Amino acid sequence: MRTIFLGLPVLLLAGAVAGENVADIYREAQKAFEIKDYKRSYELLTQAFKEKPDDPEINFALGRAAFECGDYEAAAMAFERMLIMNPDLPRVKLELGRCYYNLKAYDQARKHFEDVLASKPPENVRQNIQNFLDQMKARDKRNTFNGDLSGGFSYDTNVRVAPDHEMIRVPNGPDLRLNPESYPRDDTSYWTLLSLRHKYKFPRSDWAWKTSGAIFDQFYTTETDLDVIFTSIQTGPALELGNFYWEVQGTLNYLERDYQVYMKSWGLRTSGIVACNQHLSLAFGLEHRNREMYWNANQDARDLVWYAGPVVKWGKNQMRAFLEFGNEDAASEIYSLDRVAVRLRYDRALPWRMSGYAGYQYEDSDYQGTQPLFNIQRYDNLHRFTVGLRKQITSSVSAGVEYDYRISFSNIDLYDYDRHVVGFQIGYSF
Repeated sequence: MRTIFLGLPVLLLAGAVAGENVADIYREAQKAFEIKDYKRSYELLTQAFKEKPDDPEINFALGRAAFECGDYEAAAMAFERMLIMNPDLPRVKLELGRCYYNLKAYDQARKHFEDVLASKPPENVRQNIQNFLDQMKARDKRNTFNGDLSGGFSYDTNVRVAPDHEMIRVPNGPDLRLNPESYPRDDTSYWTLLSLRHKYKFPRSDWAWKTSGAIFDQFYTTETDLDVIFTSIQTGPALELGNFYWEVQGTLNYLERDYQVYMKSWGLRTSGIVACNQHLSLAFGLEHRNREMYWNANQDARDLVWYAGPVVKWGKNQMRAFLEFGNEDAASEIYSLDRVAVRLRYDRALPWRMSGYAGYQYEDSDYQGTQPLFNIQRYDNLHRFTVGLRKQITSSVSAGVEYDYRISFSNIDLYDYDRHVVGFQIGYSF
């Protein structure tokens, strides 16, 4: 008999739903599942199961609905009941392996996956199982190391973030005319980025120690005094518990501008994500940083930032929406501020190994001190729009283009600006 792996295994499973009431509930549950109303399907199948707990079709459908709702334990129980009735059901073993994988019971998941492979399934099923086995093998490694090397170029219409007014209004005073040297300038820059990551997984534990570092440099064609070299390192423990991930890391950053020390910072940050189900996750983060500015000690500051928001996935789509609050307590009050930000991003997988994304960011910054010359407090509103396209050339090489537009409105003309940046990049992952 040929094993069927796709669709409901009606021909493989013995028994039928007895009774008109249970049959009606089962049919309604199937319709709900087909339109992806998994919660409703799960509820209906639970009712049917109470009436017919030994029915294999009901148990299989119940297991699938429970899995889609993220209740992997209930799904595993349903599939286990089926194997007790008939241990030779490769499709059920496949579903059970997926349940144990999500429950992080990797030894049990591996056993069921290998049983399915022994039945010589279709190539697409075999490849899917092999991906799970490869991922489990990677998890068993005590040390893992990977990284990225990328580079590109960009064209920027306002590299110095100069105001878009020739005349600057001054309350209770004469307006000021900007020196032409302070007008917006465009330029082209070239950059490279090297990122390295290492994880040590503690034996027989859900804890690991993660360390990452990056070196970024950017060089301008004309405005060479804006050339920067940025180095960062983060290290600390991480916890992976089923649908929950959490890490705490110490951070150290170093920035040179025009080959002179510009900024150093150090601090502590924590972040995490909770997977509510296969479609919805909740992310959060908190960071405290001490910043030392070498070109202007008045900008030395203690920064505190926290954010939270949902990550939603459906089909080939992903949407992130984060709300962020920040405070910069600077040495001089005119550089101290409170900030509220909203960050949105939409990603979409496209044909031909391509993907696209679009983002929007809004920031409201309220400065605390009275600004010299203007004798008022400063308030800024920033809007930022991004759109990009990425192509996966090989499993390790990708390329992409991005357009970035920013426009800032302030109650002080000196800080009004707009800026267009177009860039291209290519990267290699190892």
